[in-house]
Amino acid sequence: MYLHIGKNCVIKNNSIIGIFSIDSIENTKEYKDLLENLDNNMNDISEGQRKTFILTKEKGFLCGYISNIGINTIKKRKM
Repeated sequence: MYLHIGKNCVIKNNSIIGIFSIDSIENTKEYKDLLENLDNNMNDISEGQRKTFILTKEKGFLCGYISNIGINTIKKRKM
């Protein structure tokens, strides 16, 4: 199954490691370190309205997505 996370972007459900609210994690050291390590594997599709961070593992590499869709909406779509 696939999950639509905004802006015509879909990801495989089984590649998702975690779905996080940006408000809850943006000031944490772990999030900042993760963003630094993802560098080229970071996709911001939020159009300036950052609400959700989705961490995935695709083809053996960690990837991050920042979406403008709220965490509750994404979780409902995932089910």
